[in-house]
Amino acid sequence: MIWLQHALVLLILVAGPIWDYYEFKRLKATTDPAAKVKFYRKIFAAQWTLAALVLLAVGRGIFWAPAKFAWMNTAVARSVGGGALVGILIGLIAPFLALSKPKGRATLRKAFGKLAFFLPTQTGQFGWFGAICITAGICEEWVFRGFLFHYFRQTPWHFGLAATFVISTVLFGANHFYQGWKGILSTGLLGAGFGLLYLWTGSLLAPMILHALVDLRALALLKGAFRPGDSDADAVVPAAA
Repeated sequence: MIWLQHALVLLILVAGPIWDYYEFKRLKATTDPAAKVKFYRKIFAAQWTLAALVLLAVGRGIFWAPAKFAWMNTAVARSVGGGALVGILIGLIAPFLALSKPKGRATLRKAFGKLAFFLPTQTGQFGWFGAICITAGICEEWVFRGFLFHYFRQTPWHFGLAATFVISTVLFGANHFYQGWKGILSTGLLGAGFGLLYLWTGSLLAPMILHALVDLRALALLKGAFRPGDSDADAVVPAAA
């Protein structure tokens, strides 16, 4: 279904960013406490719908990296893949080390403050936020690694692996523009790491799990960063319930 593949790429390149722009703008402007849950539900529905359309368009075979990527079995490639795994794990764990010091917690609070409009602040919001973290881990890897690698590398364009890798990484970063340029850069680097894991392990399983864990860590960091004893603990985002 080449036509559906083209349509899906247009959704990713054009419709998705436009939808994000207006939905995030609306979320920033509202003071309705129920708006975040509604927003989380929209993300949940949109991502699973897109993943289902990808399944319809190209099948489930994209879960496994094609045999054409067998060069990743070389010693150098194993080092690159292993390095990506170590880098992601360090990035996953390192922020928790900052929780032991007031200065580190203040830095985290500042970072969270820029995303306060999006992050959960009330009890009813945390469950849905966790759901979209897991959804992002599964669906975004399915789309940005599995589908885009298939689309650009195999059909219909037959780009080289390096070009395909760069394109998917850039698109992944660009789809997080709501986090600002630093967020685009950091998510782009994460996307590169997930892409290397996909090629190295031969499946989307490891990227999906690690992606979900990276997103879910925000819930734990939220609770740890806003301690009552810190002077500005209530200034940005209330502590997680």
